[in-house]
Amino acid sequence: MGTFTYESIAYRFKNPSIDGNLDLLTDGAIIKIAADDDLQLTHSGSVGDITCSTGALDINAGTVNIKDEASSETMASFVSDGAVTLNHDNTARLATSSAGVSVTGTLAVSSTSAFTGAITSNAGVIVDNITIDGTEIDLSSGDLIVDVAGDIILDAGASDIFLKHDGATFGSLTDNSGNLIIKSGTTTAATFSGSSVTFANEVAAASLDISGNVDVDGTLEADAITVNGTALAASATTDTTNASNISSGTLASARIGGNVITGTGSAGYYAQRAWVRFNSNSSNSITGSQNVGSITDHAVGKYTVNFSTAMPSANYGVIVTPSSQSSYFAVDINGWIDSNAAAPTTSAVRVAIFTDYSLAFRDTDNVVVSVFGV
Repeated sequence: MGTFTYESIAYRFKNPSIDGNLDLLTDGAIIKIAADDDLQLTHSGSVGDITCSTGALDINAGTVNIKDEASSETMASFVSDGAVTLNHDNTARLATSSAGVSVTGTLAVSSTSAFTGAITSNAGVIVDNITIDGTEIDLSSGDLIVDVAGDIILDAGASDIFLKHDGATFGSLTDNSGNLIIKSGTTTAATFSGSSVTFANEVAAASLDISGNVDVDGTLEADAITVNGTALAASATTDTTNASNISSGTLASARIGGNVITGTGSAGYYAQRAWVRFNSNSSNSITGSQNVGSITDHAVGKYTVNFSTAMPSANYGVIVTPSSQSSYFAVDINGWIDSNAAAPTTSAVRVAIFTDYSLAFRDTDNVVVSVFGV
């Protein structure tokens, strides 16, 4: 039949009226509309085509539906002042509304997408990479960086925030009536209550600097302890401890200050720095002692007591107590510091035993020497 135009119909029929079908029986035939054939309708093979070569192609209707060839399924729907809906297999997958765009199912984005509003997903968002305000969150590899101008808020509806690695929980943060509990695995490690913290077990630290008080209910174990800048000895004594208060233990209700142990009342208890018991009739053999290394025998009834550890000064006190003998009574035996022979030193003290009975120096089976001082 060839090609015919609206102008040719108008030319031949003036006011054309078609009552029935307009058949173009030649495949590829074209209906041309407008002076310059700007709008053309054609069908060739399995493809139908509408071409508007100039300007826009407007379809004016309150509702425009695009359907399949059997008109059984709607592929797209356009409603005036309403939604635009795109369907898949007659099911809506993307729809516009006054609030934005809703997607039913999965939204797959293969390249970069920019969103100026909020993204709401009921089933989750799965992405390889996502950029939020210039800060990258890489969910497939690398580090996860969360960089915000304000606070980062973790708000769990329940009381726990779990920390996992490859799906396995290695820790958690728990709210217990406003107190923060930190767990390692499923075991409580520390509990924070206000400004206080309670550790469930040992605290291992290379160094621990505490500016306030330390309250230890159990055993305090340390390789070294420094108090007010002074290191305590590994084996602490009253000389090295110098604790300000001991409220319990073997020194209950006692106070240690320097070398004085003070109990009730104002009078002090002063430490014995050394003592020895020896037999001057048997080569000055020592039967018991503390801080005494040896006895030097100068003559009958004259000895030097040598200290194992030196005294801090020579201004100490000495008590010499000799025992009685069968040949004379105890009241006749006296002991004293033999300072006429040698003055006391920090390393030794000279003592003497004398009997009024014979007016002579004497050896005796038991001589006890006690040394006191600060």
